[in-house]
Amino acid sequence: MTGFLGAGKTTLLRRLLEAPHGLRVGVILNERGQAGMDQAPAPDTDLVEIAEGCACCVRNPDLVEALRRMHARGDLDRLILETSGLADPLALTWTIGRPDLADVVRLDAVIGVVDPLNLERGIGVEWEAQVRCSDLVYLSKRDLATDAAITDTLEAVRLRNPRARIVEPDLPLEALLDVWRTTPLGDRPDAPQPAGHSHSDFTCQTASCAEPVDLDALEEALADLPEAVFRAKGIVRTGAHGWAAFQSVGGRTQVEPDAPQPEHGETRIAVFGRGLPPSTASDLLRRAR
Repeated sequence: MTGFLGAGKTTLLRRLLEAPHGLRVGVILNERGQAGMDQAPAPDTDLVEIAEGCACCVRNPDLVEALRRMHARGDLDRLILETSGLADPLALTWTIGRPDLADVVRLDAVIGVVDPLNLERGIGVEWEAQVRCSDLVYLSKRDLATDAAITDTLEAVRLRNPRARIVEPDLPLEALLDVWRTTPLGDRPDAPQPAGHSHSDFTCQTASCAEPVDLDALEEALADLPEAVFRAKGIVRTGAHGWAAFQSVGGRTQVEPDAPQPEHGETRIAVFGRGLPPSTASDLLRRAR
């Protein structure tokens, strides 16, 4: 499962895991920055987080180890790998197709999550690579987008990848876990060789602290983020409301109070963007305290 920063991958993942499909599903999450900022997708899910590393690098030993660990369980029906918002999934398909992993994992499909609310800001080399590699494209946030925005997004997707199947809004989500039965997947372009893989020019800054933050002050600081910030997210400990998770993308901020306490027990935030001032994350955390 791939998609640009803030597209809604984790939200879709949670909905998939909560759907009444009766399957045992393992999850591998690739995070840029610190791990443990997104809420665990489901209490009975075997979850592996790969932090700091880039899962789309074909030589990533952490990814290969995670794949082998999931296989060793012997009881999983499906495995979902959620890439970071800056990953190139084409290189990832090369990794999964390695001969030495043939008895461990098989790629059923690349599901691309596309956000029609932030199409203009999101389109770039990362967005292009993710859309071109997708077998299925899922439009998120349809309930918030205008008909014109949805139409423009569909046209942009079809221009880059006419072979992709657009997931209809009335399709039962659990059907995405059986795409290998129902969707003939087209050939992808040849995956790049390991030496040719390049990283995004987006940067990620992180900050953490053990002290509680003020939720109102945090929301004010998020509303005043520099223009260079495309997305911010985190898990914070507040004095009055326990733990809260937040994310901000495209000028829209969502705060989830009463979030489960993370195992690491500290406030952690991350900001993503191009040309970020060097202290953006630390300034955001300072203002929230």
